[in-house]
Amino acid sequence: MIGVGFTAVTLPAMPSPPPESLMPVVVWVVSLYGLLFFAGLPLFFRFVAAEGLRGLVHPERMLWLKTRAWSPLDALGILAVLLGINLTLSLGYSVLQPLFHWRDWSEQAWLVIQSIAFHWMGFLLMILWAQQRGFDLHAAFSLPRHRTRESLVKGLGFLTGAMPVVILSHVVFFIALVLAGIPIEAQDVTRVIAATDHWVAKGYFVLLGVVIAPIVEEMLFRGILLPALASVVHPLLAMVGTSLLFALFHANLLSFAVLFMLSMALSCAMIQTRNLGVSIVMHALFNAIPMTALVMGGFS
Repeated sequence: MIGVGFTAVTLPAMPSPPPESLMPVVVWVVSLYGLLFFAGLPLFFRFVAAEGLRGLVHPERMLWLKTRAWSPLDALGILAVLLGINLTLSLGYSVLQPLFHWRDWSEQAWLVIQSIAFHWMGFLLMILWAQQRGFDLHAAFSLPRHRTRESLVKGLGFLTGAMPVVILSHVVFFIALVLAGIPIEAQDVTRVIAATDHWVAKGYFVLLGVVIAPIVEEMLFRGILLPALASVVHPLLAMVGTSLLFALFHANLLSFAVLFMLSMALSCAMIQTRNLGVSIVMHALFNAIPMTALVMGGFS
């Protein structure tokens, strides 16, 4: 409590500084995000000047979502099976964990189990579900053939152009949390990966973050959930709903705003290009920034 004149002002609780082991990560991420912020401004304003903000949610382009094969029942069925798999593995882990001396490896082991339960099982489930429904896999997941180079180029361009909005939303949300005195913590996965010093575990987590997670999460959120929601509500509401689910799925308050805005950008890019490969590349590049920093920080 600090007195200023006749007014008593209660200062908000400031977030605790990151551990020393994470300082290289913080410096790398902040520096690179700063460069991306200023590099993305010309691209963002160029797009707005050409098409206006309405171009991001162009009605005719968004109606394309309603032509996709996935229904709300498909989405609910896949989510229900994934939830069942995750609950089963979680229960099994909680029963077996006390029987082994995993104290030093328990968090890493749990992260691996979560990745198997959601990402690996999810990928297999979505492929089998699409085949059982008789869908062409490329068409069902909006992955046009022979457009890999286009996906890479447009993915980099769309992500760079979206970064000013994504970063600004994160800064504003962070300041709001600080002013509200809400405790701020990094994602558990960030802390676990930073503390992992075994090269096999580190390599798996990098593969998970930069390759596996972007593919599986984009297939689920943009490939299935977004068009499934758009078949029953306005496409813009479907984008907002999918983005809320995407942000909540990561279960971290600090990253909520940045993940919501990132998801909106991923959805816009996929709709603009009708190519899920573009959003996969964007997602992978976005994850690669902190992942690279975590590897550097862990081995430095």
